[in-house]
Amino acid sequence: MIHTLRILGLPALLVVALCVAVYQTQLELTQSLYNTQHRERTQLLERASNALNTLFFEKLDAVGEVARTPAVAELTMTGRSSELVESLGAWQSALRIPVLALFERDTNTLYVPGQKPRAGEFYGLTSWISDALSDVQKVAREPALELFRGYPTLIKGHAVAIAGEPRLIFIAGVRVDKNWIERLSEYTHLPMRAGRHGNVQLTAGTPTQGGEWFKLNLPHALADAGYVLEVQLPAIHEATNPETWALWTTSIALLTGLLLLAWLLSVDGFRRRQVMQFVQAIEEEDELALQKLPTGMATAGQHVLEQQRALKQELDLARSRIEQAEQALQHSRRQLRKATSELEQLRVAPRTRSSFLSRMGDEITTPMKSTGSMLKLLSEFQLPEEPRELIGIALRSHQMLASNIENVLDFTKMDAGLLKLFPADFELDVMLRELIAELGPHAEAKGLKLTWNINERVPTSCHGDRQRIRQILYNLVGNAIRFTKQGQVGIYVDTIYDKGKQLIRYSVVDTGVGIPKEAQKTLFESLEEHSRLANSSFAGRLRLIVSKQLAELMGGSIGVTSEPGKGSRFWFTVRYLPPRGL
Repeated sequence: MIHTLRILGLPALLVVALCVAVYQTQLELTQSLYNTQHRERTQLLERASNALNTLFFEKLDAVGEVARTPAVAELTMTGRSSELVESLGAWQSALRIPVLALFERDTNTLYVPGQKPRAGEFYGLTSWISDALSDVQKVAREPALELFRGYPTLIKGHAVAIAGEPRLIFIAGVRVDKNWIERLSEYTHLPMRAGRHGNVQLTAGTPTQGGEWFKLNLPHALADAGYVLEVQLPAIHEATNPETWALWTTSIALLTGLLLLAWLLSVDGFRRRQVMQFVQAIEEEDELALQKLPTGMATAGQHVLEQQRALKQELDLARSRIEQAEQALQHSRRQLRKATSELEQLRVAPRTRSSFLSRMGDEITTPMKSTGSMLKLLSEFQLPEEPRELIGIALRSHQMLASNIENVLDFTKMDAGLLKLFPADFELDVMLRELIAELGPHAEAKGLKLTWNINERVPTSCHGDRQRIRQILYNLVGNAIRFTKQGQVGIYVDTIYDKGKQLIRYSVVDTGVGIPKEAQKTLFESLEEHSRLANSSFAGRLRLIVSKQLAELMGGSIGVTSEPGKGSRFWFTVRYLPPRGL
């Protein structure tokens, strides 16, 4: 057998070398063809991206160049914006922009070529124009997807500002429709298709069979809305062997290798049968069958049988130990289940207590309200000065006690998941007057001045949970009065915009002792002992924690800015909702 292997070894090596040479040649040809086709497809993809950039960004930014010219600024300053309106149609044709409009802030009018203007008619751009007036830099920097006159349109604004205030806003846009896709396809001479959320809605050009579709990078506004734009590029074809002789050589090499393998398999089969007989004799512990095998196998078989008998004894001992370990494991599992059940009962118990205390709210607050009403009625009688002063002290203490109980009950309701909002229409100024009337005596008792102001831009009527907003204000103003020795406490209301949403912001400003920066980090989070301030109280921190959770429940947030010795400013926001029935 060794002699035969020496004879066949050299031809086998030659066959392998020939196969390697043929494979290397095919690999080089295939790689060269792939690189050429890949470069061509990359160039086509860059051309499509450049066409998309020209259509969207260069066209939309061209209007910005017009808006920044000195002539436009002079016409705006001299009040001759009507001349700009008359030129809209000509600019639109010259710049070849599908959508061009002009918003005039002084008249609150949107001018569109070929459309009679009407004050207050914005053709679906009401929200966008409001955001543009709040942040003109953002709309000039980032295109937005809006429904303009019923069509999805990518728009971009360019403001004309006088003394820092936007007076005019040029609006350029491209409709996301079939014309947009056809223009791209004509420019690139490539098939295009666009869709939204996986559905193909717009196509242009004639797709080729076997071509591959590639996504193009769209502006963020279109991508965030689910739009996808794809261009079809020719597929990269796999290279075939160009030389006939290579096929024949490979075939001969493979045939020779198969013959050599068949011979090796026949030899291996004979050897395998001997091994199977050896294994079977070992498994059956048949010493007579082992003696019929070659001498070397017979000797090795006797040695294996001796080792096998010793191994069985060790396995029996290990099996006994495993059974004992399984019994111990079952016992441990039973103990673990018992401990888990006890732990679950301990976890449920605090939530059950919170639920019980939150459901006792009406039982606690009803007699408290009755007590407060009686004290208020007593204060209205014409009594001597000393009893009247005592009744006033009792009434203020009752109000503070009622506020603390309300915060405790709300805290337990939040823990039990039972706190709900009850929104309704209400007047902001009426709510503030009632709050001032209630907390005014507390401030006067300490010699403090309590003031309030509502910004003229804040809507007087709104829709929300009046009681919860009043509760947050009561908590913040109560804390401010408590920690202010002299000066004043002010309540201020204004409106802000955050991510396109209008928020009402309430601020409570005092001239008190202030709060260190390290204590501000956990002011709305922790009731632990280590977080207490030198002049803080448990009830005061509980008011802040409940106020934070209520503000977030109403779609807003809460915060503080303070400096020791210079007072504090607490603020919270609530999302503005217009009244529904006032």
